[in-house]
Amino acid sequence: MQLAIKNNLYSNRTTLAELLYSILPAAHDVHSLTYSTQRQYVKTLSANYSTIIISPPTSSLNIQVLAGVTVANITNYTLCSNGIVYYVDQFITAPLNVVNTISTLSELNQLENIVKSQNLSNIFTTTSNQTIFAPIDAAWIALNGTNIPFGTMIHDLKYHVVDGIYYQQDLLKKNLTLATTYSSATVQTESYTDGRIVIIGGAYAADSLDGIADDNMLTVVNIVRSDILTSSGTVIHLIDKILPADPNNAVSLVRGGDITSNSTKSRNANALAVQTSSAATIRILGHGLFLIIFTVILVCYTISN
Repeated sequence: MQLAIKNNLYSNRTTLAELLYSILPAAHDVHSLTYSTQRQYVKTLSANYSTIIISPPTSSLNIQVLAGVTVANITNYTLCSNGIVYYVDQFITAPLNVVNTISTLSELNQLENIVKSQNLSNIFTTTSNQTIFAPIDAAWIALNGTNIPFGTMIHDLKYHVVDGIYYQQDLLKKNLTLATTYSSATVQTESYTDGRIVIIGGAYAADSLDGIADDNMLTVVNIVRSDILTSSGTVIHLIDKILPADPNNAVSLVRGGDITSNSTKSRNANALAVQTSSAATIRILGHGLFLIIFTVILVCYTISN
């Protein structure tokens, strides 16, 4: 930053925009930030990067600033005649675009490889102002995600994208039903008093014989990190499992066949029940046929005598 100022800050529009991203148009009193129980989504002076997030103290007892992939702790402050200067332990960097944000996050190496190797970045970049539920590496490894067929992968990724921006506070306020970019299929959100937020998806009424969605086919995932801002306005939340767009496909994606999703277990149980029922029916029919033949033989023997 000192070098940028030395080399004429105002001639470098990019640097100026990033500097303005760390300046808020109004003073925010430290006491109100300290005792707040909710995150504040604040507009900045930057025309390019408009929103920054101020989070109340967590277990670290520090007020935090969320800016793109950066999470900075406020360590001290100075009152000035025209505002407040807060000191932070990380550089406040402007948000990156969606793909670069995914590439920067160490938890999303698997997703980065999939998006880049299969040229699927357009799923996340076609429009702005969306919400992305991004599965972390452990989620892809658990489901052997690298073996997901190309067509299924497209559906699954679209199922993790929702039109509209839904920050953590929006998801905490009330349970929501959100339309995804996969054929308008929906996911549901639920929040709890301890601050946990879960996303529920994967169950369709059409998959049930009686036309009612089967709870055993639900996939429930936890948001493990929220409110990662991007330059397009899209916000990313990290989740610990993959939401399958089509629960039927989950069975073929399981590593070694020894891990099954809820939907797979449900379908396997139904299939086993059908097989068992069919076998029982065949046995009953077999016994019945034997009795009929035996009765006919007995009658014929009686008549002949």
